[in-house]
Amino acid sequence: MQLPSEPIGLGARWEQEKTREWGGIPIRFTQRYEVRELSARLVRLDVSAAATTPQQYVKIPNLPEGASAFLNSAGGTASGQVQLDTETLVRGGHLSEQANAALTVTLQGGQVMDSQMSSRRERSFH
Repeated sequence: MQLPSEPIGLGARWEQEKTREWGGIPIRFTQRYEVRELSARLVRLDVSAAATTPQQYVKIPNLPEGASAFLNSAGGTASGQVQLDTETLVRGGHLSEQANAALTVTLQGGQVMDSQMSSRRERSFH
């Protein structure tokens, strides 16, 4: 998380976007923040995030020769709260996360296998 360079106050909102690669797949991340509580020592933020990736052929290790894998969709969301102690810069908070992906593998003989995956997790950190 990167705080804005200009001063912020209660109710301030900002957004950060970045693209990273994971296994050769570009993933676009958008993170949104809103200041919910502000004191001399504590900043409490509402946080939401989304990750998306374009449809594309992907390389999967150990696929049989002549097989192809197509990523139909992939993405995820997260939401929660983060708090920052302004004196010690120690963070704490809670996030709820979910991710989904759909993949189609086509074998050399034309056989098609569709796969869908999803996950959810709750994460607290101090």
